[in-house]
Amino acid sequence: MYKKADGSYEIPEGTNPCESYAKADFVTLRFQGIEAKAYLAELGESDIPNYEFVPLRRTFFFLSEEIYAMACKMEELVYWNNETRFCGRCGSRMEFSSSISKKCCECGHEIWPSLQIAIIVLVKRDDKVLLVQSKNFKSDYMGLVAGFVETGETLEQAVNREVMEETGLRVKNIRYYKSQPWGSANDILLGFYCDVDGDDTITMDNEELKY
Repeated sequence: MYKKADGSYEIPEGTNPCESYAKADFVTLRFQGIEAKAYLAELGESDIPNYEFVPLRRTFFFLSEEIYAMACKMEELVYWNNETRFCGRCGSRMEFSSSISKKCCECGHEIWPSLQIAIIVLVKRDDKVLLVQSKNFKSDYMGLVAGFVETGETLEQAVNREVMEETGLRVKNIRYYKSQPWGSANDILLGFYCDVDGDDTITMDNEELKY
């Protein structure tokens, strides 16, 4: 990102400052009238004055909502492009056939990014909410119960299972809140509310959570 004199940041326009760091072909996307290119680059020190590598999630605090959404989509496409270089049917090279699809150069098999669906749930008991600390968290903070939806599972079943697996609690009154692209590995996060059903004794999953 380009760091301006006032300390604020913006995405560079009209230049390719990260091109020398690229390890994969760039992807191009037109989003809300703006055309952008994205590269897979290693985080580190930039050798270009006033340019700085910033992790995607931290750019949330520097970019407009529209540009941040575009950056998340670009990151997902870069990841998908890097993971789908060869055809799953015949093994030949895949090339972009549109900004969000790829086609095999030999057999013509066409694919689109597949979404990984995850749920995140706010568990309530009266005026209190349940917070947990995952062993995957890089910082010492608390969050909500979350996890991926499994094959053949409804969203509500995923909520029940994840809460039970991580805390031993049964829940009821599951209500959908809203969704959000997570900007990593083609995830989409679906938010829910629910209430503790009966006994509120917590049995913590020591493999995923920490005290």
